[in-house]
Amino acid sequence: MKLLYIDPYPSWKLIVDDKIPTHHLFGMYDLIDSFHKDGKSIVGHLSKAIGGGEIHFYSANERYYPFLKKALLVFQRFYHMAKLVFVVKKYDVVYDNYYQITLFYGFLKKMGLYKKTKFITVLHNPSYFKMALTLAGGADAYIFLCTMHFDYAVHICPEVRDRCFLNEWYPDVERYSKYCNHVGKVSSEYFFIDNGITERDHELLFYVCARNGIPTVISERAAKNSNITIPDSVTLYSYNKINDENVMKLLISIKAIVIPLKHSLGMSAPYGITSFLDAIALRIPVICSDNACFAPQIADNKLGLIYKTSSADDLFDKMRMLYYDKVLYDELKENMIDFSKNRTIKQTSKKLQDIIIDTMKR
Repeated sequence: MKLLYIDPYPSWKLIVDDKIPTHHLFGMYDLIDSFHKDGKSIVGHLSKAIGGGEIHFYSANERYYPFLKKALLVFQRFYHMAKLVFVVKKYDVVYDNYYQITLFYGFLKKMGLYKKTKFITVLHNPSYFKMALTLAGGADAYIFLCTMHFDYAVHICPEVRDRCFLNEWYPDVERYSKYCNHVGKVSSEYFFIDNGITERDHELLFYVCARNGIPTVISERAAKNSNITIPDSVTLYSYNKINDENVMKLLISIKAIVIPLKHSLGMSAPYGITSFLDAIALRIPVICSDNACFAPQIADNKLGLIYKTSSADDLFDKMRMLYYDKVLYDELKENMIDFSKNRTIKQTSKKLQDIIIDTMKR
């Protein structure tokens, strides 16, 4: 088998160099036996369990200036679509974590082209679901990372249900454990960390931290180019790349993770989900806004506390509850420990293997 893996971010390069957790390949890493460099490219050798063969990687990297973001992003997507027109037909499987690439090729396949190539598309953002499943609708498999999005997809387009798969995304627990064992316990005066950037309601969090005085650490990028006043209880840290050593040292010493997402219309995309994975891997409670796509998992399994999106009073109360109520904190932490036992990237990988094999047989 020959497989093309498309992603907007070249995570495989950092994974091969052991700089970020393997879950940033969304389960694909454990299906690869080895890697070798082919010039500037990296080629992986697929495991026999999935049929063997090669996996090649393609980066549809998003680089743009903020004020031109939308215009350049649209141009960039068309550029990558055109660039791959004669490339994708050389592959047995195209696994697209960028999702809009195979929307285009799925549409062409629906028109009778690319009959031999199987398209597997990971759908992250619900705002694209209807177009992906109806107008394009030519992918051979659609993968969703959470139950909320899977249920929504099969509801709006039940005719493609047999091509929709739920594959919940879980962390590379082994890497976190190795890092913790290597570094040892790092003492920290901070209780909470918000280690994310995308779609975070940092203004709300800074305001609440000024009121509650709870020691919290937040990325300095959260305050960049803004008029936010930094409370005395908040310390900023440098965030240069995904889960770099500086962030990891903080994470293994923190008591809880807070994920404050901005208010959004409709169903939330999986913003903040990597922070949720950090919490699972480190077995610590979470506080998040109720519009997070993983909020039901936190509530149903009692892994943390949920506050009403945009409500400073509710976030204030929830942070104080977790900080001051040791009995509650210990209960939630124990629940997270139990939850994490069978939620690892290996589970995600096994399901991905089944999806690929099932798709190849169709």
